[in-house]
Amino acid sequence: MAKSNTSRFQTREEYEKWKADRISGKTSKSQKQTEEENADAVNIHYHLIAYCMQFLAICAFITGAVFLMSLVVHPFGGVASNTYVSAALNVKDTVSSLIGIVVPSNIMSKDITGWIIVVIAFSLGYMFMGQKWSFKTKATLVTMKKDYDSTKGKMKLSDKAAVLSPMTNKLATMNVSNKKEREALLALFAQTKKKIDESSRELTFLAINVVDPDGIKQDEESAIIEHDFLEYKKYVNSKIRAGDTLKSAWTADGIMICFSSIDTAIRTAVEIISGLEGFNKNVKSIKKDFRVCCGINSGAVYYDDSIPMEKMSDRVIDVAGHLQKYALPDSIWMSESAIELLRDSEGFVPVDKVVDGYQVYEWKSGDESFPVNPCAT
Repeated sequence: MAKSNTSRFQTREEYEKWKADRISGKTSKSQKQTEEENADAVNIHYHLIAYCMQFLAICAFITGAVFLMSLVVHPFGGVASNTYVSAALNVKDTVSSLIGIVVPSNIMSKDITGWIIVVIAFSLGYMFMGQKWSFKTKATLVTMKKDYDSTKGKMKLSDKAAVLSPMTNKLATMNVSNKKEREALLALFAQTKKKIDESSRELTFLAINVVDPDGIKQDEESAIIEHDFLEYKKYVNSKIRAGDTLKSAWTADGIMICFSSIDTAIRTAVEIISGLEGFNKNVKSIKKDFRVCCGINSGAVYYDDSIPMEKMSDRVIDVAGHLQKYALPDSIWMSESAIELLRDSEGFVPVDKVVDGYQVYEWKSGDESFPVNPCAT
């Protein structure tokens, strides 16, 4: 079986990568469930410890109160005859005798063992209460981290996303034992989630790169190379301006473009690929032809118009780049999630490839069955 699968690929490494990608798509869900279950278990663990700390704090405060009462009522013999007070005094005397063995408790011929116990008891009580809030905050952090990761997963946001920066910084620097910081974190999380929900948009990203740019430049004059690549960028930019592009960014010989609609992204990619024949014939001067490979992916993304394309960070964008990286020359590779948004996917055919857990669909140049606008009715 493995042999027949391997025959589809040029090398064993390609087959192993394809196999790993297929498996990752199936295991990602179970891994996520395991992480959520672990988070729930840790959350319960922290809550149990917090309740134990609260119980110990109550015991310490009661102990301190008992000894304080015994010190206050001891001079009054009538009160000391009360059953409960008498029991408290007996406990006080027993513990005092034990403490006195370990800690010097006589100052100027006066026994201060009782006061030592009161101070220790109340100190322990406050310490246990502090630990209680510390573990309750840790439990809150676990729950919040779970919701935080869930929100990131749904929105496909990375930790570097600008909208998450305040939250990420707060999580890294907060004092878990500080109740006010815990409340501030809860408020910040609510604000961040609201901002993400309000700014979420369904967007499409088109990644384009020149095939073998180093090979094109080989044995060519620097001035000609610079001229031709500038003309190539002008050519691509002219196609972009014709569509409803939201923003774009060049990186060396590649470009990432953000569109509000998937049909415009496809049309732009097709027009760029189809128009390269004329560009190579009439514009460029270097010997080898310009060829490109394209990747398209769609998804809900946090969108802020003030953030430039090169600063945007999201898994949806990463997948588009990876699709472009593995695409063949003069072709468009699109994720299955993007294909599902099309009313008419004619021209795209599934290929035996998986990228980042997504089944890949391909359009090849020269396929006349592919319409310029696949969503046109």
